[in-house]
Amino acid sequence: RLLYAYTIGRNWGPQFDSWADLSVDQCDLAGVTCVDGSVAKIDLTDAAMCTNGDRKAGPVHECKGIPAEISRLSNLEILVMNRRQFLRGSLPSEIGALTKMKYLDISSCPLLTGQLPSELGRLASLRYLNIGGCSFNGTVPEELYRLTRVEKLHLSMNSFTGTLSSHIGRMTKLKELMLSRTQMEGTLPATIGFLTALENLEMYGNRFSGSIPSTLGHCTNLKRIDLFNNRLSSTIPESLTKITSLQILHIKLNRLTGTISSGFGELPYLSWFDVSTNRLHGTIPESFGTSEALKDFRLGGNMIYEPIPKSLCENQDINGGLTKTYGCSGVICPLGTFSDPGHAIHSEGCKPCPEGRTTMYLGSSSCIKITEEDILTILYDVMAASNSFPLQRGHWELNRDGEVCTWNGVECNKDGRISSIGFPLLGLNSEN
Repeated sequence: RLLYAYTIGRNWGPQFDSWADLSVDQCDLAGVTCVDGSVAKIDLTDAAMCTNGDRKAGPVHECKGIPAEISRLSNLEILVMNRRQFLRGSLPSEIGALTKMKYLDISSCPLLTGQLPSELGRLASLRYLNIGGCSFNGTVPEELYRLTRVEKLHLSMNSFTGTLSSHIGRMTKLKELMLSRTQMEGTLPATIGFLTALENLEMYGNRFSGSIPSTLGHCTNLKRIDLFNNRLSSTIPESLTKITSLQILHIKLNRLTGTISSGFGELPYLSWFDVSTNRLHGTIPESFGTSEALKDFRLGGNMIYEPIPKSLCENQDINGGLTKTYGCSGVICPLGTFSDPGHAIHSEGCKPCPEGRTTMYLGSSSCIKITEEDILTILYDVMAASNSFPLQRGHWELNRDGEVCTWNGVECNKDGRISSIGFPLLGLNSEN
């Protein structure tokens, strides 16, 4: 009954009027389920907690939040108080006494704040923890990673800081790890590869940096990988092409480099492939053209050049059927054109660049005035990517930090204009 008093229970709604009547047994209260006379479940998703009776915020001084005395419900297994937009306060440390708790959902309560109590780590029976969409802050307590029975961990849309602990690898029963839109940073630990039961990984909208761990390829049950809008760099691990269950790969808006592996086009269930707005280069692998599952295919904002697989342009399921109207432009905008997503859009396709401007790569979102250095950059990138001989590849990749006239093979006249470009035959025989 203290929970009722602490959250302005008189305004919860008429179905909860029995909570005010002390003669009513606790097991007969709306939203309460008992087992053998003890409270085992509390579900208050229909209670208008901390309101004024008109579904608006009630007096702040009357809303005291979740009482510490909730810990006295020693047999409580399920607690659901989600989507209570006016519920205030913090999560009391005494909640750690509820050692039989299996299911805890207080998500989408934006006025719940403070640090997560380390005592959460004592809920050894917990299977489901959802605190997404609140305003919790501070670091995620290390004790949380002791919850080795948890199958769904949803911490998204809070104000957590710090890094993702390597101890995440202890939670080997995890099927869903949702840690998006926080302020967490640092690298993704290699121990994430121990989460072999994982099916859904969502960590978009953070500040994670460094490479995507190659060990993620050990998580062979993954269906969704969503690392959109971080600061991840290096190449896309080839190991991800071995996750045959993968349906969604969303790694847009990072700093990824290298080429796109043909192995992704061979994944039998991959329907959404979005690597747009990175620093990838090269051509589109032919394997994507033969995929029967592919529906959303986004490459814009990279350094992609022709050819585009003809079979991909003829796939009328790509990008909402844009290829029906726009052909290859429905896959990626051609040179000299642009669009915000990097492929044709229903209203106007890919727009031509204004006079005097063009694009350097396929799938551009804007047009630029190209200089001699820009043209050479494209040439050198293409030559480096297409050469298998280390010496030749080095010729095109190295010594490009200075002025263009200092690049390998470039000669300029006295006015600083390019006069010739050399194509040395390096590494073509054993003597070299």
